Amino acid sequence: MKIGLIITKPIEYLTKPLLCDFIKNNKDYHLCLVRNAKSFNELYDFLDKSAKSESINISVVNIKYSKLSPIKVAKRYLQSRNDIEKVIVINKNNMSIIQNLL
Repeated sequence: MKIGLIITKPIEYLTKPLLCDFIKNNKDYHLCLVRNAKSFNELYDFLDKSAKSESINISVVNIKYSKLSPIKVAKRYLQSRNDIEKVIVINKNNMSIIQNLL
């Protein structure tokens, strides 16, 4: 069973190399990012393509037209998976959790 990590704002502080290292080195975690209509940037595109093309522990949930909060959408998605036992929300106050896992 894995721990689901939801990353809310600030995605702009995360880099491709940091996220790639985290994904490669932490198989017990499943990273979940929520993409809304305003977050069309290169990092989301890269992660979305990676999640679809490889068997990596990451999900990009698109909520362009949802009225639900990004955290609620991500929690519902992760809780619907059979391989997630716990969900942790990562925000700018506890972003060090990811850096400590590297």
